[in-house]
Amino acid sequence: MVRALQRAGEVTGLGLSGLDVGVVPLRRVWELARYGLEAKAPTLRRHPYPRKLATLLATVRALEARLTQLGEALAGYGRIFKTLHVLTFVDDEPYRRQIKGIRNLNEGRASMLTIDVRRW
Repeated sequence: MVRALQRAGEVTGLGLSGLDVGVVPLRRVWELARYGLEAKAPTLRRHPYPRKLATLLATVRALEARLTQLGEALAGYGRIFKTLHVLTFVDDEPYRRQIKGIRNLNEGRASMLTIDVRRW
């Protein structure tokens, strides 16, 4: 998972999403992207430079689109759990007490950190 997130950062770090590909038909861009994702590296190396560059651009744009969709899905997943937490907090008295106890414990730890040790 960590390696996949690092690769995602590398892909978005290329900055190719800002390039205008409006002159190329969308169908052709997606065909190049599919080819770039499925082809082996030696096959791609044999292509002329303009074809390699076009395939790279299309592939990066497709990967960035997937990353955006994944990010939206993860954000939605987080919103579901936050909503469940809030609803449980409102509805469940023992759960509220447990949360309050945890908060008090954390506040107590924080206040202990502010004690001036030079007075000892």
